[in-house]
Amino acid sequence: MNIVILGAGEIGSYLAQVLANEQHSVTLIDKDPIILEKVSEKTDVATLLGYGSRWKILDALIENEPDIFIAMTGDDETNLVSCAIAKNLGYPKTVSRVKEIGFLARSRLDFGRLFYVDHFIGAEVLAANDILKSIINPEDLAIENFAHGAIQMRTIVVPQKWGKTDVSLNSLELPEEMIIGLIRRKKKDPKDPNKFIEKIIFPHGTDHIEVGDEITVLGETKFMQDIHNFFKIEQKKAKSVVIVGGSAVGVRLAHILELRNIHVKIIEHDENRCREIADLLPKSTVINEDGKNLEFFASEQISDVDAFVVCTNRDEENFLIASIGKYIGCKKVISLISNTSFASILKSLDIKYAVS
Repeated sequence: MNIVILGAGEIGSYLAQVLANEQHSVTLIDKDPIILEKVSEKTDVATLLGYGSRWKILDALIENEPDIFIAMTGDDETNLVSCAIAKNLGYPKTVSRVKEIGFLARSRLDFGRLFYVDHFIGAEVLAANDILKSIINPEDLAIENFAHGAIQMRTIVVPQKWGKTDVSLNSLELPEEMIIGLIRRKKKDPKDPNKFIEKIIFPHGTDHIEVGDEITVLGETKFMQDIHNFFKIEQKKAKSVVIVGGSAVGVRLAHILELRNIHVKIIEHDENRCREIADLLPKSTVINEDGKNLEFFASEQISDVDAFVVCTNRDEENFLIASIGKYIGCKKVISLISNTSFASILKSLDIKYAVS
């Protein structure tokens, strides 16, 4: 496919790289020449300096017969206007990233029709949903949905209580419609007892499951909760969550948690933003405070909450506050990131993350 992407930010650049690696022809447009130069050094994509909302830029690319236009800047209005221009110039398909949830919600206005957008990408909504999975399913290392949610894949760690290590998969009576697709097993290195050797097993009927194995299970979504009971994994329902940062992701997450009757505290340093959030989230407690204030965290007994989530708009601040969360003893710490280079560092600190 011939794909035109507007916006070379973290998400736009990553998308361009993924599509180029899949042998698609990609043109990336951005107003920042330095960012474009960095992208072109790493990825086999064509780059174009300019503003996507200026119609002549998009018109010049029509002769290449593009299949799709994707607007991925950080500004909703720019994305929507660019899609309208692209569609009217003759681009067959348009996709727009939006941060404002109102553009995705059903209302009297059909924003898709108004701005000629075929598909919306709510990156912030997706990030909030990823964080939600970690909060309501803390026992699962990963959860992915397929086939419009009908099929689910979960990765879990087999607990000490598992008592069927001598039973082969052939004889293991798994819950209905489930299969084990992968086993990741760590063993001590016989040459160096301080190191571990990781073994990846694509299981057959004669294989066994051992305590400590990371196993990936696939099955129908409606039956997947049964896997916890089968492997004797204790489930604890989250009752309280602290969210540091009143970003779009933080507010969206708090709204979802409110609907699940989970008590939410939102900590935001901007007083005006606190007022806005308080109006949007009547069930949540909104506190005007610096998210890096250790004394405040101690006085509020933040370490007792079920999840400590950091959702400011700056990666560096998220990283610092998430580290503070680990330091004060929070059981589960989750950080929002836009720069994926932070991912490996967070993982090494046992901090879960979601990408926006």
